Amino acid sequence: MSKSRWRLVALVSLPLVAVLAYSFWITSSVVQHLRAADSSYRDLTAALSEGDDEAASAAGESMATEAGAARDSAGGRWWGAMSHLPSVGDDVAGVRALTVSLDGVASDAVPALLQVVREAHDVPTAQGVDLQAIRALRGPLAEAERSMARAGGEVEKVDSSGFHSALRPKFEAYVDSVTSTTAALHDAATTVEVLPVMLGASGQRRYLLAFQNNAEIRATGGMPGSYLEVTVKEGRLAVASGRDIRIYTERRPPLPITAAERAVYGPQLGSYFLDANFTPDYPRAADLMRTRWEEVNVGRRIDGVVAVDPVMLSYLLTSTGPVKVDGVTLKPTTVVRTLLHDPYVTMSFLEQDAYFGRASRAIFAAVTTDVRDPMKFARALGRSASEGRLLVRSFHDDEQERWADARVAGALSGEDGRTPHVDVGLNDGTGSKMSYYLRFEAEVRSTECVDGKQRLAGAVTLTQAISSRKAAKLPPSVTGRGLSGIPTGEQMVFVRVYGPFGGTVSRLRVDGKRIPLTQSVDLDGRPVATVAVLISSIRAVQVEWDMTTGPGQTGSGEVGITPSVVPGSGGSRFASTCSN
Repeated sequence: MSKSRWRLVALVSLPLVAVLAYSFWITSSVVQHLRAADSSYRDLTAALSEGDDEAASAAGESMATEAGAARDSAGGRWWGAMSHLPSVGDDVAGVRALTVSLDGVASDAVPALLQVVREAHDVPTAQGVDLQAIRALRGPLAEAERSMARAGGEVEKVDSSGFHSALRPKFEAYVDSVTSTTAALHDAATTVEVLPVMLGASGQRRYLLAFQNNAEIRATGGMPGSYLEVTVKEGRLAVASGRDIRIYTERRPPLPITAAERAVYGPQLGSYFLDANFTPDYPRAADLMRTRWEEVNVGRRIDGVVAVDPVMLSYLLTSTGPVKVDGVTLKPTTVVRTLLHDPYVTMSFLEQDAYFGRASRAIFAAVTTDVRDPMKFARALGRSASEGRLLVRSFHDDEQERWADARVAGALSGEDGRTPHVDVGLNDGTGSKMSYYLRFEAEVRSTECVDGKQRLAGAVTLTQAISSRKAAKLPPSVTGRGLSGIPTGEQMVFVRVYGPFGGTVSRLRVDGKRIPLTQSVDLDGRPVATVAVLISSIRAVQVEWDMTTGPGQTGSGEVGITPSVVPGSGGSRFASTCSN
């Protein structure tokens, strides 16, 4: 090649090299600041977990600095120009939106949340709850919610379907995190608005506190076999007395239930207090519990029903420290086994009841008068609510309406615009405590979009965390004595699948074998199909089904499932196959 041609190539190449070098530098700068912001976020969560307010503030400021720098680096004309490049343009635009969102989180939402953390220390007192301290949380919580919602708006409108495979999952995980945090903040802000009145700011309130036993599973979590009547006035809580209702309900007339409810759940829903939560719709279950309670305890009107489970208690004990009952120490890591397994192995039926009562009172006393770490207590409540382990039904309509859509309300969703809802409710059919060994998970995916409806494929996989040989050696108080005709050591579970509002459920299969769908009942606009599954060993049993959504439900969907004895939430989301 002649010297003149080399000079021409060099003349063209040098600007191109400079452009590529500058593009690489600015991209590296954005990535560097995002990584630093992520590191500061991890420091922030660690500091909050340890109760170190000073370290949390420092980490929050560092996060804001790095997020702001990332936004500045991605906010110039050069970055904007790169967003028009083929192949990588949508990725560049997505990262830019992410930096704007993250800057909003770090600069606005985090400072408001840190203020909430500081002021939350004043909420618990030796006598109960400081209502004025709760009221002080309203402002910063509302600001945190608004800021997080704005941050979510920056990324929720971005279509990430064409992103590079390395970027897409991280981007979508960030969007899900911001969305779920916004929802949690909305629930928290609503709660602090309503809580003072519910805690007796305007006069004494009376509540039924039901402890759900996950070892005998019910659709909302577990059989409500233990309960306390609680009074509260000006934030001060006390345990009242109430008449035991379990031995009376079966001799009393059934409560009115709808024809659809009878078809889905049978008459037990209206007959027995302990079966009121066959339905996963907690407001309905609480209404039935209330009616039975007030029928037996004449003149003792209750203002609401609150349901918790031992897994929630394990979360709460992280804020109080261990609690002793009958010489046994209940700790976060052991309380579930201590309450849901050991008594059935070592105690008689009457001894079990008495023990549960003493344990319930001891834990209640600890979490109402001896909270040592308010932030761990708040996180325990938030986690419990998000997993469906804390459920609240107020019988004052104005209060219930305020959080009707919150997770803590536990309502079975109805029509919800573009969002399809799928729910899986599980109920023990053995009359045993074998649900302690039950493990399950559900998955739903959208397979196609046709004429404004999505076709869905769902499955729930169930296993027993004990071999059939070991299960057969368990005492009758655990196995159920075979009174329901179920072989000793095995368990029958009724799996109910609730399709989207206005949709359908079809083609049930158990381990690949087609099960005749004798009926799909319409329950308040949602189709419900039921199948009984026998679980005999650690071998997995899978129930599959097909569904369609209602018209216009073209958005991403939500899946709800009964909380289990295992910490964590089985709920999930699924992506839409409809173009938005």
